[in-house]
Amino acid sequence: SYVRPCVEIEVDDVDVLVEFMNLLLTKNNWGELKSIGFPPQMVESSSDQGGRKAFIRIGGIDLSGAIRLRIRSKPLDQLICPDLVLDLDML
Repeated sequence: SYVRPCVEIEVDDVDVLVEFMNLLLTKNNWGELKSIGFPPQMVESSSDQGGRKAFIRIGGIDLSGAIRLRIRSKPLDQLICPDLVLDLDML
């Protein structure tokens, strides 16, 4: 609809890296992404709506293929465990 736009998201074969920055495994790269504004806000301010905020709606998320999760330690410069793979076609 033009009044309430909706976003459809399709994702295929995702690689996720979690990299710990310290030996206690308390700081990781996801915290750094948050400090620079990721993920982006799903609220947009629009002057043509009288200063009200408009929400961006997500209509659906379609995942296919596989998701690979890699967990590594930056100080040790090595993987903490073998990659974890979730094959979405098997679900």
